[in-house]
This record gives sequence, C-alpha cells and structure tokens, in this order.
Amino acid sequence: MNYDRDNEFDGIKIIKIPLLLWNIDEDNIVGTVIGTEYEMIGQNPVKIKSMFSERIQKDYESSDINDLPELDNPELLLINISARPSYKKEGSVFPTSESINLSIPMVYGRGTYDSYECYFPLFRENFHCYQKEQIKLLGEHYAKDIIQNHTPEEIYSFLLPSKPWLDEIRVKIKSKRDERRKALLFPENKILYQVAERLPHIKSIRQKIKIFPDTAWEQTEYIERAYNKLLNERANLLLIGEHGVGKSSILHEVIRRIHNLQIVNKPAFWRTTPRQLIRGAKYLGEWQEKCEEVIKELMNSAGVLWLDDIVSLLFIGGDSHEDSLAAFMLPFIKEGKFQIIGEMTPRELDASRRILPGFAEHFQTIRIEEMDLSKTKKIFHLFNDYSSNNYKIHFKREALDLAYRFLSRFIKYEKFPGKAVNFLSDLVSYAIDNAIDEIKEIEVIAAFTDKTGLPEIILRDDLLIDKRELQEYFATRIIGQDHAIEKITSVVKIFKTGINNPDKPIATMIFAGPTGVGKTASVKLLADYFFGHGQESNPLIRLDMSEFQQPDQIKRLIGSGGNKPGKFIQFVRERPFCVVLLDEIEKANPVIFDALMTVFDEGILTDTYGRITDFRNAIIIMTTNLGTKSGESIGLIKSQEKDYIGPIKNYFRPEFFNRIDSIVIFRSLNSAVIKEIAKKELRDLEQREGFAKNKIRLRFSDRLIEFIADIGFDKNYGARPLQRAIEKNITTKLAKYILVNKYIYDCVLALDYINGAVSIEKERAL
Repeated sequence: MNYDRDNEFDGIKIIKIPLLLWNIDEDNIVGTVIGTEYEMIGQNPVKIKSMFSERIQKDYESSDINDLPELDNPELLLINISARPSYKKEGSVFPTSESINLSIPMVYGRGTYDSYECYFPLFRENFHCYQKEQIKLLGEHYAKDIIQNHTPEEIYSFLLPSKPWLDEIRVKIKSKRDERRKALLFPENKILYQVAERLPHIKSIRQKIKIFPDTAWEQTEYIERAYNKLLNERANLLLIGEHGVGKSSILHEVIRRIHNLQIVNKPAFWRTTPRQLIRGAKYLGEWQEKCEEVIKELMNSAGVLWLDDIVSLLFIGGDSHEDSLAAFMLPFIKEGKFQIIGEMTPRELDASRRILPGFAEHFQTIRIEEMDLSKTKKIFHLFNDYSSNNYKIHFKREALDLAYRFLSRFIKYEKFPGKAVNFLSDLVSYAIDNAIDEIKEIEVIAAFTDKTGLPEIILRDDLLIDKRELQEYFATRIIGQDHAIEKITSVVKIFKTGINNPDKPIATMIFAGPTGVGKTASVKLLADYFFGHGQESNPLIRLDMSEFQQPDQIKRLIGSGGNKPGKFIQFVRERPFCVVLLDEIEKANPVIFDALMTVFDEGILTDTYGRITDFRNAIIIMTTNLGTKSGESIGLIKSQEKDYIGPIKNYFRPEFFNRIDSIVIFRSLNSAVIKEIAKKELRDLEQREGFAKNKIRLRFSDRLIEFIADIGFDKNYGARPLQRAIEKNITTKLAKYILVNKYIYDCVLALDYINGAVSIEKERAL
C-alpha cells in the first residue's frame, strides 16, 4: 500500500492499494483487492475501482477493517506449476491420470518491516521473503504446497480464463493515529485498539460515518430488555432477527445509555469482526495467542466485545468447526471470563446450534420482530422530521408513500425499518449533493432505478405498457422468433401488473432450440430491458453449466459454507436484481438440479451456516439443445413444439420439470430470416463511435448482404459466426479505407460485393 503523504491533510490521506483484474467472459471482469477478501465482478475496470474505493472507505471508517495491505511498488508475477490432483476416499488417494499446468498470479512488493510481502489472491494466502531473488522460488514452493490441500474441482477453479493484470485503487481514509496513540497511552488495551473500535463514537465521528440518525425509533421495549441483560445480568447477548429489523440500532442505543451512566466500573464496549480478530496471524498458534491477549484485556477492563457477523466464528480459524474461533472461545465463555454481544438471523441461530452444540446456549437471546405497518409508517415521518430539522430537506408525503410501496414490493431481502432508513438516507445524500430542498416522487423513482435497474415503465403506475411497442422492442432485435418473443414479453406484462408469485423468482424458464438462433441474445435483451437502467453492474449473470459436470463441483456453484460462496451465490448476492443464465443446463450434474429446485420453489437458498441468498428479484433462464435435430439451426427444418417438450420432459425429473414456469421454443432459421439478421447487424455498424463521430453513413448492396448472410451462418452454429464474418470482411476493410483516405467526413460509403471482393466507394456528401 502506498501513501500519498503530500496529500495528507487534517488526518485524511490517500492510499493506493493493488488490485488484480482478469476477464471471465466477454462481458465481465473480476477484481480482487490484494491482501483482503474483497472481490467483485463488473463490466469495466473503472466502475470496479470506483465501487471498491467507496466500499473500502466505508468499511475502514466503520472499523469493519482496521488494517490495509502495505506494499510499495507492487508487481505481478505468474507462478507456473504442474499439479496432479487426487481424490481422497476412505484413507486412500486416487490421483488423476494427467497433470494440470497452472499459472498462478502472485503479487509482491516491499512491506512494512523491510521484507517483501507476497500474496496469492486466488488462495487468500501470503508469505514473507527477505531477498527479492528468492521470491519466485519460494512462490513456487508455497503454491505447490497449497495446491496439495485442494480437491481436483477446486484446482480446476484456479484456471483463469484470461491473463490477469495489475492495477490500483485509491481510497481516502481518516488516519487512525488517534487509535494508535491510545494504544500507546493505554497499554492495558494495546491489542484491543489494534483489532477493534471503541464505542460509542464521539458525535463528530458519528456524523461523518452516517448521514442518518443511529436511533432505534419505536424500539423501546427491546432496548430496555437488552439494557437489563447487559448491565444488570452481565449476560452474553444475541439479538435474533432478520436483516433490517433494527438489531444494530438497538445495540448502539443500549451502549450509549450505559456509557452515559455515572457509575464506577461500567463496561467498555468494543466492536470488531471475527476476521479482524485473527487478521495478520500467519503461523500455527499465532491467532490463538492473539485472541488470548484480547480476552485478557477485556477481562482487565470489564470489556464487552461486539462481534459483527458472529456466525463466522464457526468456520474461521481452523480446518473444522472443532478448531474454529468459536470452539476456541467456548471455554472462556463458559467460565464467564468476558462478555460477547452480537446479532444473528433465526436461520443462523439454528445452524450454530446444529454445527457446534453448546455455543449458542451460552447466550441469552432477544428476538426482534419486523415492525408492523403503523410503526413503519411512523418511522418514515420521524425520518422526514429529522431530515427537515437537521438538513432542511423535506419529503413530500406522496414521495414517502411511493418509497414505502417500492420497498415493500421489491426489497424482499431486507426488513423494515432498516431498508427504509437506508433508502431515505441515500435520497437525503443525493439532495444535499444537488442542492435540492424537497424530495418528490421523481427523485424516489430515479433513486430506485439506480438501486435496482428497473425501468420507469415498470415502476410507475401512471405509465401503461403498450403491447405493440413491447413486442416491437424485442422483435426488431431478435429476428424470426415471434413465437418466443410472445412468451418473453408475457413475463414483463405479468411483473408490471404485480401478479407474479412474490415468494419465487420473477420467472423460471427454459429456452430450447438449435444453436445460434437467438436464445442467448434474447436473454441479454431481457436483462437489459428489466434491470439495465440504473445499476452499474451488468444485470446478466451467465454460468456455463458444462463446468459443473461432476457432483463435487456443486461447491463451485453454491459453495460449501465458510468464507467463499460459489459463483451462483456470489453473483446474486452482489446483484439481487438480475437475470441468471444457466447455459446448456443439460450438461450439469443431476445433483445441481436438486439445489436449483429449492431456488425455483422458495426463491431463496440457505447455506450451511444459515445465511440466505435471495432470488426473488431474479429471472432464471436455462438454455438447452435437447430436442434439436442435427444441422437444424439453419435451413428449412421446422420442428414442432412437441419435438422439444418431449425430450426435455424425459430428461429432467418430474419434480424439476414441474417447477419450470414455461418452456420457450426458438425455431430454426430460414433463408429470409438469415438475410434480415445480416441486414440488422450491418445497419448496427453505423452506430459505432468512429462512424457516428465523423457523420459517416453506410449503404450496403443486396449482393453484399447476401454474401454476408451466406458466410456468416453455419448449419451447426447458426448465427454465431455472423459477427466474426462482418468484422473480418467489412469492419477491417472500412478501417483500412478510412486510414488511407484521411479526410472521410460527413459522407456516405457505399459497399458492394463484386467479383469475389468487397468494394468501398465514397458516394456523396450528406
């Protein structure tokens, strides 16, 4: 991490943190922050860097993280190793027949203590090296050693689809010199100041962290109960409730009340995470020693430890639950050595009781229910009063009513009042930045579109969908598939009217038909129409199901609990408003179908530790070639719908098939459709920046269109080769022509196909 020390002012400094990036497909890039667990998927590096910067700054200020990696002049090195993975079963080892060649990215740079800090981002592992010339050799050694502890499926997941590159993100942070100074002044709490944040915040800091009041409105009963258990009974306490019910606000209010008491030996409160407790521990037994020091300091200062994400105690630390941080702390908790408080959802509590019996039983619990309608509406008006008094920003009543309606219908993965306070706070921040003193319905709609990607036509009741315009939107982009488009647009109509089942995904569909006839293009178009109007991330999540052919590969799809969720879970948690494309679903192992059935039926997926991933704002589409005849994607073959339904129904188990909302059949392409698609793709060339900027129009002869239609379609791959044919035969020639004729501007270029070659002629000025 590099500090721009010249930019440090009033305790604010800019830090530069290394970022590893790589392409996972043509649409998406993965970014992972070196030395951390931050990982994100987006469409371009600029957005990824911006979102990382905001997230890290927020987490740093709230002390979700206390330390960031310090690397001077970081460099990327690809460690090439050969590994022969093996399966372990009943004490025996069965190596695979072939070795795998891996190119593992490693990032290194000069660290804090005159040594080189070396990171393996894919493994979440790092090591020290004191001589630069030994870095590569030690990297190979460590990589081979790490690989030995992974299954073949996990090893295959380390095969990156493209060459990674190194970038950096810049984050403005407030210096934590005060905490370091306190650690020196108060050595009895030296470790605590390093791993945790002292509560409550002083007023000036609290205002910088949050624009909205950290007040537990309408929660008096819960506050009194928690206050009594913490102060009078000195109990370990868990607040149990769904996300958003106000657990954190209740704890903050209790801590403030206790802090304001004029009594001797009142408890001191510290907030941290299980990950932060053991961060930086690299050697066997090191994190245990660190935790013992934390517990000693808590005992000496009558400290109470507030652990965020407390359920992660069950898997952080060791290789099993018996070696976890929770198991390590359990004897100290039983003996009453120190006090812990935290929050869990009901499912997380059930999971903790199942995984490590006895752990949760040493906590007293208070169940926090979601607010009823009258209290929730009161929260909206209390927030409006707060905003008016403190920021001179007022909400129109109609705006508050609209915000409540949007949040009630669409934000299902969070409860009131949390989702209301968060959304209204974002609106106030926007109003402050744009000098707006009254928030109206138009601001609410715009903010909700930015949050979800949903278009105004879906959100606004006063806008009616024109069925003909909706049909044309899809039909002009997906040619020759009117029957399929009719079924796709019905999803839009049902969702607009609000009669879709709110406890399931928006739609669960199978797109069947030959290769290259528009199935994937239709999925992209649907994602763009539904969720492509505000959110920065690509709303389309695409998974190639041929990568999940073995039973154990379900871990890569949904994860096995612990730190690293599977692709499916990770993507949807990041982008709950999305279209999920499960490409070539029939290639997946049947065990995958069992996991998907839960998603189709309930709209949620719960992992081993009770953590929920919500799919109720997602559209799930599976593509398949089942029922397709050889060479069907082009020509005059006309299969009937029953030719597809039969093979699909026979392939999947009845309970899986019956959970699918609809099967959409994409027909094979005839010659007339092929020509129309070629025309459309050629017309789209004019929209490219180079032509539009120079006012260049393109005119294509019928001979040229027929030529492109002929070479751009294949009986096995349908329309897929078309783009490549256009790039090779049209775009490349146009680029050469413009480079040779430098003053091409405000004109028409006529393209023809004559004597086996593409010709270009400047026709006339516009």
